[in-house]
Amino acid sequence: MADIELSNLTDSTNADNGTGVFDKLIQSVEHHIESQYKAGRITGNDYSSVYMGSMQSVLSESVKFVLSEQQVEKEVDLLSEQIISEQKKNEAGGLIDLEKKKNQEQIDLIIAQTASQYEGIDASRKDTNRKNLLNSKQVIKIGKESELLTTQNSELLLSGVVDRELKTEQKIATASNAIDSTNKANADVALTNSKEVDQIYVTTSIRPKEVTKLSEEIDLLISRDTEQAAFTVRTDSQAAKTLLKTTKETELLTTQNTELSLNGISERDLKTEQKIATTSGAVDSTNRAVAEVDFTKAKETDQTYITTNMRPLELSKLQGDIDYANSKELDQIYVTDNIRPLEVTKLQSDIDYANSKELDQIYVTTNIRPLEKSKMEEEIDLLQAREIEQLAATVRMDLESAKKVLLIEAQTLGFKVDGKQKLLKQMFEGFAIETTTNGAVTAPAPSLNSGASLEMVANSIFDDLAPTEGTI
Repeated sequence: MADIELSNLTDSTNADNGTGVFDKLIQSVEHHIESQYKAGRITGNDYSSVYMGSMQSVLSESVKFVLSEQQVEKEVDLLSEQIISEQKKNEAGGLIDLEKKKNQEQIDLIIAQTASQYEGIDASRKDTNRKNLLNSKQVIKIGKESELLTTQNSELLLSGVVDRELKTEQKIATASNAIDSTNKANADVALTNSKEVDQIYVTTSIRPKEVTKLSEEIDLLISRDTEQAAFTVRTDSQAAKTLLKTTKETELLTTQNTELSLNGISERDLKTEQKIATTSGAVDSTNRAVAEVDFTKAKETDQTYITTNMRPLELSKLQGDIDYANSKELDQIYVTDNIRPLEVTKLQSDIDYANSKELDQIYVTTNIRPLEKSKMEEEIDLLQAREIEQLAATVRMDLESAKKVLLIEAQTLGFKVDGKQKLLKQMFEGFAIETTTNGAVTAPAPSLNSGASLEMVANSIFDDLAPTEGTI
């Protein structure tokens, strides 16, 4: 836009050669005043008054016209920029398209979050099922442990009865100094058979259960540090007793080996003498009686050795076994009375906790999740409604932009027409003055030396207001 120059207002060097707005208007006014003066309508001092008034009015209106022309140009430029900005918003990839893309991304994000929440619900259900299965297995394990404890208690009671009966028999045999080898052998065989039967029963019935129980106890003890500490103390005590028992058993075995070696040597010597006596056909009853007396004395000596040396060791071993069994029984009673109730209580607490969590999960699944799902669906509906509203707003913005463009064009046209109307008004005022001065209209419409006339200005206004735009 060009700066306002004085030449736009006036650039004349004399009264007839100017091309500025003031020059053109004042030339027209002068012609009208001159024509009125020649016609005698303006005389004397009226001429100077009319001329000065006309000059002041023309100068003021000329300045306003020049300034308004610059303002109109600026307003037209501003409206053009606004039209371009609105067109860019409506273009592909413009601001409206970016807002649409942003709304679609938000909808996709909410849909993805909803799917993720459904996956979390499914995972929580699977975890609840796994915990329920684990609790069922723990309940079965507790039942097996209870059965095993009952069996062990029965075994301990049975072992205590057998041991006491055995000790009673041994004490009776020791007190009576029984020398009847046949009865002793039968008693030993019966004792051995009884022990073998007991051992077979323990091996086939008790030991598998003990192995199973030990395996379950090991799995249980690994996860319980507090019980492990107490168990370690009891284990150390049992280890010391076992070591003492092992030492006594070693001493007993050594003594038994020595005894068996002596018995073997005596029996071999006796058999050798019997064979010699039989082979030689000895019939001397005296020698046979002496041999039998010697054999009886040897057996009595062996029996005395067993009674004075072996029996105390066997009694000590049996006492150690009894003490060890009593210690195990006390430990078992302690575990049964103290540890097992705690384990059962803890497992019951775990089961209750798992059931509580399951109930909480069921409550969440049946009450909270539907609400969350309903909320998500409402949010999706809201976003879809917003998108529809956004589309409607876009249409409204397009319509408003079109209206603004039309309004700007109308304003631009109005500014141009307004300026021309002001010019036409000034020309009519001059024409009116001339008509008043001369008393008659000398021509259909006043005209200037430059060729501008009322008819031209009016036609230009009509052209601007016509359906097709025109310029002057």
